[in-house]
Amino acid sequence: MSDGVIFLIVIPLVILYFINCVIVVTKKKKYPFVEENEQAQERATSLRRSLNDEEDLNESPKDIEPEAIEGIDIGDDSSKNIEMNYQNFKLVMSKTGSATFNLVAVYFLEYVCTTGFADVLSRKFKDHADDKDQFFIANAYPIFAF
Repeated sequence: MSDGVIFLIVIPLVILYFINCVIVVTKKKKYPFVEENEQAQERATSLRRSLNDEEDLNESPKDIEPEAIEGIDIGDDSSKNIEMNYQNFKLVMSKTGSATFNLVAVYFLEYVCTTGFADVLSRKFKDHADDKDQFFIANAYPIFAF
């Protein structure tokens, strides 16, 4: 493929990426800022305090009981969780599906494009190089793909 054909193939993907970024920015303006949970901050502070005590550092993790950590009752929050089923999965995906798709598409295309370009560039180096025994020419693909 020529460079012009490759450029024309990539243009729609760039446009889709731009539109997705615009959607994410408008959603950020639409939803209010959620302040941090004070109770969670207090729990994190007490956990840090208990981990900084020399007594707790000398105990092995097996010896520490859940009640030894101040203010955290392990197990209470997990009993209130909703069961994950198909209906709940659809609900989660309706709220996070576009961001998930965006991340998957961006990283997949990034790795496909970079390794593809590294392959083409390394072949062109090998075809047009005067001294094919040079380290850079012999290892062009791993260097560019890395």
